[in-house]
Formats: sequence, C-alpha cells, structure tokens
Amino acid sequence: MPGTVRLSLFVLAALCIAACSPQPAATSTAATPLDSDRARASYMVGLDLAQNLTPLRDEVDLETVILALRSAHAKEPSLLTTEQVDATRKQFTQHLREVREVQRKALAASNLAKATEFLARNGKRSEVHSTASGLQYEVLTAAEGTPPQATDTVRVHYIGRHLNGDEFENTYATDHSAEFVLNQVMPGWIEGIGLMAPGAKFRMWLPASVAFGEQGLSDQIEPNETVVYDVELLEIAGRP
Repeated sequence: MPGTVRLSLFVLAALCIAACSPQPAATSTAATPLDSDRARASYMVGLDLAQNLTPLRDEVDLETVILALRSAHAKEPSLLTTEQVDATRKQFTQHLREVREVQRKALAASNLAKATEFLARNGKRSEVHSTASGLQYEVLTAAEGTPPQATDTVRVHYIGRHLNGDEFENTYATDHSAEFVLNQVMPGWIEGIGLMAPGAKFRMWLPASVAFGEQGLSDQIEPNETVVYDVELLEIAGRP
C-alpha cells in the first residue's frame, strides 16, 4: 500500500479525535498555554485536522482511535498485523463509498423534488418563458440583432446562483468576462445564449438535466441542483 495512503488514514484517525472529542472547558486552555511557537503550531495542526475529519466522525470508535494513536506514538507493537490493517482499510474504504453514495442519492432526490416544485411555480409567471428542454428564462434587457450560432465564440458576463440566492460565481466581481465557443458549454447555456442578441441580458433557470446533471459539480453544485444564471451577452466574435 502506498505510503501516502497510510499517512492519509493516519491523519484521518487523528482528525476524528479532534473533531469528535468533547470540547475542552475554558480552564483546559489555561492549563496548556499557547506561549511558544511549538505550542501554537501544534494547536493549529489540531484545528486543521478537526476541520477535515468531519465526514468520519460517526464512523469510528474514539477510544479505539486514541488507543492506536498512543500506541503508535510510543512505538508499541500493533494489535493488527500488516495484512489485517490492509484488509480493514480496504473494507472501510468500500463502506465509506457506499455510505456516501446513499447520501448522494438521497440529496439528488431531494434536490430534484425541490426543483420540480420551484420550476412549476416559477413557470407560471407571465415574464418567464419555458422551453421544451425545461430551461426557463426571463428577459431582463432586450436587444435587437442576430443571436449566435452554436459554433460562434461569445463573450459574456454572468452571475451564477443557487435557488436560495447564494452566489457561486460572478464574473462582474472579478472584472473578467468569460469567452468560449458556445457549443462547448452546458446545454442550458447553449440554448439560452442562443436566444440572445448582443447587448441582451437574460435570467435563466437551468434544471440539472441541462446544467450539472445528477452528479453536480464537486462541492460547488449539489446533485440534481437547479441553478440560476444572470447572463449578459457582450459580443459575438467576428461581428461588429
């Protein structure tokens, strides 16, 4: 087993202690003053470990974790053979994958139900237009002109939001517009921007089927999440 994997699981074990152990009383901090670089660095490492172990806090027995850490730190013989450690690691990793997949599917189903309800309600508003794909859009600023073709390069500003209004991306904030070939982005953008003339600004609601799908996008977009974009088409390359 690669050393990095062994180190990762050791760190996870340490994280579990930090994340799951009862919080010390105020007097405990006074008993261990952070009055040296070593003490402060040690405390910082503990905070980092605690922050990163949250996903495992319900998966391990803390007393046993502490036993293993103290034993390893004291260089005492392991209670598990190398073969047993490797087998346990493999089994535990598979268990975590299964747990996370169950959680992902539950979240995806919940987001799909919420999105279906929201889009049904939103689509009844007179200013909102709906397409056969499920895309919904509202014209915030109209413009005259020819919309881009799928193979055109376009330059846009946009703000991406969750349904609760929280932003996850904003090109205005970075003062740096986005430029791309239209047919190389998500289906909802291809369709929505394909309806815009340069100078137009649309608000678009993209269900997961034309956005980030059932998988979502890392920690930024949840599975089956409907997202909202305010998109301003600045120009189409090659056109005045």
